Amino acid sequence: MDGRPARHADAPLQLRGHPSRPGPGRPGAVRPGPDAGQVRRRGHGCGAGRPAPRAGAGKGGQPSKGGGTPPRSVKPAPARPPRGTTPNGAGDIGNFPTREAAAKAARADALAVSAALKEELPIPKSVWQHLKANADDPDYTEKLYELLGPAGIAALIQAAGGAETRLGFLQESLGTASHHLTMDAKWMRTLLEEAESRDVRSVAVRVLTGADLSEKAREALARQGVYAPTSAASPSET
Repeated sequence: MDGRPARHADAPLQLRGHPSRPGPGRPGAVRPGPDAGQVRRRGHGCGAGRPAPRAGAGKGGQPSKGGGTPPRSVKPAPARPPRGTTPNGAGDIGNFPTREAAAKAARADALAVSAALKEELPIPKSVWQHLKANADDPDYTEKLYELLGPAGIAALIQAAGGAETRLGFLQESLGTASHHLTMDAKWMRTLLEEAESRDVRSVAVRVLTGADLSEKAREALARQGVYAPTSAASPSET
């Protein structure tokens, strides 16, 4: 009536730019697409322009039960030192507030021993007192025997004069130092040779085998043909 050709009521609709696709149950039929109003509403309803919610987040941005922010890591407790050894002496055991103070005291005693040996004088009583008080201090004993060396230790064993109490101080302090000072096969061999030159090898063997030596020190001593028991014994018990 308006001059345009009539369109059959059942003819498939053709959307501009979208060819028709056959729909289910009707050959040639197409599924109507959403109108502009529907597209706008869906776009608004789906949160267009908003950032996507974080994975694992629940309502209100709070972590859901199945995910969300991982728990805070807990700093592991520091490992304890092996039994029989200590990380340091100052502040833990001994009479010194710092490692430096312990090393300073050991250096002074080592100089006193060296001076007495050079002048062929008795070892000062103060050295024996310090050795008794700090026999279980790793810092003091390590520095003292590092400075004296095997020859100085052999001289101390001789200077003890067979006194069991002084030999006991040497035994305990050598055991303590062995866990920190390197006492390898060469070190042990030199000590035994120096002790033999002073005619106190048997006493040195008693002191070493009775000391609570580290495993490596015991192995080094065994390479000299001297075997220390696993449990320490005092010189008077050997």
